[in-house]
Amino acid sequence: GAGAGAGAEHHPPLVFHVVAGLMRLPQLAVVPCTRDCIVEAMRALLVLLSLDIRVPERANPFLAAAQLDRRRLSLTVTALLALSTIPAPAPPPAPDTSLVSNLVGVLSSPWSLFQAALSPPRPAAPASTAPTLSTDATCLLLALFYAQPKLHRNFARPYLSKISDVSEGQADLCVSYDALFQSLCTPTWSDLQLLLCYTLFYHNSEFLAYVFSRVGDVDQLLLPLLARLYEADACADFVLHTLIAILLILSQEHQYIDAWFDCTPTPTSLTWYTDRILKGACLGDVVTLVLLRTYQYTLKSTHDRFVAHTCLATLCNIAPRMVRLHAYTSQRLVAVLILLARQHAKLQAKYPRASGSGAANGGLGVGAGVGGGG
Repeated sequence: GAGAGAGAEHHPPLVFHVVAGLMRLPQLAVVPCTRDCIVEAMRALLVLLSLDIRVPERANPFLAAAQLDRRRLSLTVTALLALSTIPAPAPPPAPDTSLVSNLVGVLSSPWSLFQAALSPPRPAAPASTAPTLSTDATCLLLALFYAQPKLHRNFARPYLSKISDVSEGQADLCVSYDALFQSLCTPTWSDLQLLLCYTLFYHNSEFLAYVFSRVGDVDQLLLPLLARLYEADACADFVLHTLIAILLILSQEHQYIDAWFDCTPTPTSLTWYTDRILKGACLGDVVTLVLLRTYQYTLKSTHDRFVAHTCLATLCNIAPRMVRLHAYTSQRLVAVLILLARQHAKLQAKYPRASGSGAANGGLGVGAGVGGGG
């Protein structure tokens, strides 16, 4: 109450009315007549909340107005999270341009042939510009969550961590965990989905526990993530860091890891893995191979200490639960161990005085070698 009063003294009432009206729109039911209005309201809010990016030394009054109305903020966060689970509309079917269909259409009416000869050529139909409801909702939700108000702390973060499932949650702070989980199990992950997934896993322990309970759907969540991580050389640094952090979080539950080694993906779901054809490999093999590949890429190219250490930490979490490894996975593990042993020997030869501490703390010696190029 005191925070809201202090904010009202510095900002005109019109700012609070504008923000309150825009924050009320995402809470409407999504029907064809309100869909465009909701999307435009979310885009307008995103622009207003990002004004301090241009002028960072000044406090953003729109951000303060959005953060200070706690009741409306909690409802908006819940509504945005629910909107982020709505799938994108299917694209319209492509017109039939086959020769037979065009010939039948022309011959069916002689007048159409005369019209086609006199009329100018029609331009190509533009691509579908349907409002991306889930994308805009995710972007605005992350903007609210990661914003840094200058006059007070961020009040949206506690609400996102308290959101529970509709079956057992409060009336205001609850969404369908099943719909949220299904929205993350997409064939391709965008950067926004990746950041939202990490945010939910790290800050909402109830949703993470729900994900761990879905042991029968581990391949739906992990295979798109691994396919993105497999192209580590094409990923931006923040994308690579987020992917590795998500894998580290998922490797902390033993029963969930056991499900990796009990699940055998279909060959069609592993077409993105081009190093070798994996016949009979389980999901745990694929996770291990992608982590080893990312670690070797880091050693040779980026020398990113965080990625290297997180890959090794994830492998350490998986190691006690490894069973029935594929022959190729075992070969790659031995190859990486030989690589690390050679690097450790080079470090001992280069720094003989530190050989005693290096022998006791081999991991630290390797870590120093990884970070040396950064």
